[in-house]
Amino acid sequence: MAIDKIKLKRTLAKEILLFFSGLGLIGLVWGFVLLRNSYYDHKAISCTEKIKSLKTNLDSLPSDYIKELYDLTNKDFVVNYQLGKDNYAIPKKYEQEFLYDEYGIKKNVLKLPNSPKGYSYFHFDRQSIYFFRKYSLHQINPKRTQTLKDSTIVFDYVELNIFREFVKSPDYQEKLFTVFSNNPDMDEWLNEVPANLSKPEFDPFIPNSGILDLGTLSEFKSKILRGLKYNEQVIQKKNRIKSEIQNQIEVTTNSKSSILTTSEIHNSLFYTLIAIGLFLYPFRLTIFLILWAFKTINQK
Repeated sequence: MAIDKIKLKRTLAKEILLFFSGLGLIGLVWGFVLLRNSYYDHKAISCTEKIKSLKTNLDSLPSDYIKELYDLTNKDFVVNYQLGKDNYAIPKKYEQEFLYDEYGIKKNVLKLPNSPKGYSYFHFDRQSIYFFRKYSLHQINPKRTQTLKDSTIVFDYVELNIFREFVKSPDYQEKLFTVFSNNPDMDEWLNEVPANLSKPEFDPFIPNSGILDLGTLSEFKSKILRGLKYNEQVIQKKNRIKSEIQNQIEVTTNSKSSILTTSEIHNSLFYTLIAIGLFLYPFRLTIFLILWAFKTINQK
């Protein structure tokens, strides 16, 4: 039986086209994977830049500096009480120790009203400032009393919302700075002191006195002014930005995890090659043989 050369050439050409079509398909898969990686990489970079921008916007909004300052200082604010004929200014952190005796019985004390300005001057020779139960300032360390001025500033303990109102006053701000700042340059403190008093200082026995880094007076006032702009609208805006930052972080994480490594790309191409090879040759030839068998059986 003569071989049909034309048919043979066509069959061979067809197989060659199928072979290179398979290679082309692998190339398309490779290109798709690289394009996919590029897309997720660009998306991760874009989200990272957006996160930086959002954080910059977040940092530009007023922070609740007033609350931060309050949390650092309020435990050393005093509550005023009258016990018998004596008046006492009790630091808030020692209030419970003062109110109860050694048997746990509450003392018969009268709570005194706060100063209208939120602070007051105390004269050591007229009133006591108690720090521990039964012990007054002069009883703690008599040797240190010689170094004290004749008066000291004490701040009345108030709730945060009232503190926010007091701190709006430049005078109150200057007193806070004088009492709590550890800035060695105190020449900026220009608040006038009554002529009959020497420049008041906060009590040195309180651990937090003069150890807070508040910067210079002008810097401190600038922080206060900025903190006073903190309101419900700022809180809502911050929450929206924080939520958006979290969303962008999740998108960035998902994008980075979606980027295939070189090993994963090679594995994908290898499995694609195996699948195309199996389809073009064993599977296709098997189908052709089965069809040929049925056709042969049905021939008369």
